[in-house]
Amino acid sequence: MKRLAAASAILAVLVALSGCAGDRDTSSGTGSDASMQASPTDAIVLCRQALPDRDVVSGIWTTVGDLRTWGYGGPVQKRPMGDVFLPSAPTEPAAWCWTREAVDSYTAWGVHVPDAAARAITVTGPTDVIPTGPPVIP
Repeated sequence: MKRLAAASAILAVLVALSGCAGDRDTSSGTGSDASMQASPTDAIVLCRQALPDRDVVSGIWTTVGDLRTWGYGGPVQKRPMGDVFLPSAPTEPAAWCWTREAVDSYTAWGVHVPDAAARAITVTGPTDVIPTGPPVIP
């Protein structure tokens, strides 16, 4: 709980200092001139601000370091977000955001103010569960 409160407080300062952020989503075919005007109190609010043209279904607080170290596969793990949000410190607050792309297709994003959202992975397949948090990929 203390970690989330600290991350929220740091995020509020970052948002206040960031002013207008440019294009939030650098994936192909989408983008926005939306800026981070208000200090989000919930991770999902941050996700919706960072990904305004997408169907955001969940958001949870994390850190830049957690985003960078997330990986999947093996025996050598793939770390698609290993170098995101440089030169930000690993302890800076960030969010895992999930968007619905189509029926049974979801994309995980890392979001950090004032940077553009970074796509982690798209997962497609039958599911009854709305994903949240870091992707769990074997």
